[in-house]
Amino acid sequence: MEPHLDLQPCLNFQAFIWRKFGLPVNVRAGYEHESFVWYVVSFGRCKSKLSLVSVGNFLQVTLGGQVVAFKVSLLHDRIFSFVVSSWQVGFQI
Repeated sequence: MEPHLDLQPCLNFQAFIWRKFGLPVNVRAGYEHESFVWYVVSFGRCKSKLSLVSVGNFLQVTLGGQVVAFKVSLLHDRIFSFVVSSWQVGFQI
């Protein structure tokens, strides 16, 4: 992650989700058996090649949470799936 990025928006979103639903953005470690929801994100043109890590970083900087917990997967060129903790979080996104 770039050191000059302003992380306050993602921290605010993460706090908002916790206050509103009492849920984290990501599935909590050790609680993978709880319900979670897969979502898909598609990117248009990009100056750099997208990877699982870079997409995870984009999600973290935007939504909070932890990169690895999004469990980003490549579906097709510039189309990725990721996990959030619940449908409530997904709808808020």
